[in-house]
Amino acid sequence: MVVATADSQAGVRAADLYPGLAGAYPGGEPGVATFGAHDLTALREIPLSADAANADTFKGRNGAAGVVKFESGSPDTYTYTDQRGNRVVFFGGNTSGARADFQLWKMTDPAGNVTYVGHASNAATAASDGYNADGTVKAAYDANSNDGRRFSYTYTTIGGVSRLTQVKAETKTGGTWASPTGLTEVARVEYTYHAGGMGSVGGPAGYLESATVRTALSDSGSDLSSGVFQERVRYYRYYKDAFDSSTNPGGEGMLKLVLDAEGARRFDWAQDSLLDGDYRSASDASLLAYAAARYEYPSASERRPDVAVLGSV
Repeated sequence: MVVATADSQAGVRAADLYPGLAGAYPGGEPGVATFGAHDLTALREIPLSADAANADTFKGRNGAAGVVKFESGSPDTYTYTDQRGNRVVFFGGNTSGARADFQLWKMTDPAGNVTYVGHASNAATAASDGYNADGTVKAAYDANSNDGRRFSYTYTTIGGVSRLTQVKAETKTGGTWASPTGLTEVARVEYTYHAGGMGSVGGPAGYLESATVRTALSDSGSDLSSGVFQERVRYYRYYKDAFDSSTNPGGEGMLKLVLDAEGARRFDWAQDSLLDGDYRSASDASLLAYAAARYEYPSASERRPDVAVLGSV
């Protein structure tokens, strides 16, 4: 119903438009890049423009190239196909309870591998099973064997705000995802957030504090809540006070310091020979030698750092 051609000859890969979905797990650290956190990529992110408010033909702009096809239904769908044959399907504006309006449904590469939210073939079921009532993603699947891996998302109300606190990746050996057999958790990411307030050294309330990645080993068992697994923690710290070029070279909420997994592990172990998160309460000065980077900014409004100082680890 909709035919669209781009003004530009430059093609755009689905992976370029949706980096959160590309190469999630494996190929990178699992969960960190799986789908999105709160809001999956929306249809509006594709740079298209219509000739009129009620037009059914769209032109690409800003380098986008491809075709968008609209299909009426319950719900409506829009399918974007790029010049390489990748297809990305979005829900229209009439999903049940508006829970998934204009949000991502599924992606199919030229080989036919499908990554999807909720359900692979039924749009209505995909919206209801894949998204929560507040519009956050609930369950998504990739194109691995045995109906893919399932990515389950958990949210927790922190400071009056619902925040993503866990992404869990699972496989099965048989059955369906509604009734799986041989269910095994293969990876997990847990997120924590700064509390803010006078007692917090790390940043304003609600800012990401850490991302902890657990990966299954050969003897991990079926659940990563306990037992044997590999765990890697990244820790983030932000400026909290008013900008001062000499004493506080960053506006409130600007990224100040990052500990990568090895830096966090080495600092933590050096304190008391325990891996118990000592970096969370440590001073900035004590963390610098272990940091992957420290950032300084030219002003409170300039989000691009003027100085990025690499740590020694």
